[in-house]
Amino acid sequence: MDLPEYIAVAIIAHTEAEFGATGRTTAVLTPAQIVEYINNRTKRINIDQDIANDGIDLLRLAGVLEVIRTPHAQARIWISKAGIDSFRTNRDTDSSEIKSALGVFNRLGWEWLTESIDNSTLALANNEDDSSISVEIPASDRYVSTIDNSAKEPISADLRELADAIRGDNESDEETKQIYLSEIAAFESTLIQPRVPIDLIERFVNKVLKYVLILFSGEILHEVAKRLVEELVKLI
Repeated sequence: MDLPEYIAVAIIAHTEAEFGATGRTTAVLTPAQIVEYINNRTKRINIDQDIANDGIDLLRLAGVLEVIRTPHAQARIWISKAGIDSFRTNRDTDSSEIKSALGVFNRLGWEWLTESIDNSTLALANNEDDSSISVEIPASDRYVSTIDNSAKEPISADLRELADAIRGDNESDEETKQIYLSEIAAFESTLIQPRVPIDLIERFVNKVLKYVLILFSGEILHEVAKRLVEELVKLI
């Protein structure tokens, strides 16, 4: 998870809190107000406007908000409850990392989010990799050629078992379940291709399975997720 995704979550969380407190369904903010709010929340680090703009742009591309620019005034950000609700229920996986972070935020709250923003900002300042990637892939070949059936079959079986375990998790909301069920289905469909991009395997291990272990409970579910990590790492 990168810093702009955390900023995007902070914007959504702050706006939803404002809607809940005031009863309004739309809000107009300036980029400077967003920076001020986030910096009041964080403990050690102040973000700058460029970093905040990256988070704003992610939400603009996802259709959550509009950025309105006029010749003689600073930009305004228009955001609505309907836009946020639509984003939360949309099963499009293009913004799955923001939705994953929202799921963690719903469980762990502002303390987790502000710590993540602080640490991500420090990593960025120190030119460290902020991608949370833990599997190192040789640059020489970014594809896995045809996967042998003896390796593919147990992976497919574990993906189906993981999906069944997620469906049966009574502690998680339906929206979070649907996000990860879509991710699993999309990944399983790639395994039948003649060549599988290593980037997709890398992302599934380090983004999807990582958050499955955080967001969902159950001993069997965790066992299957960890087994999938081991099986997929062997492919690369």
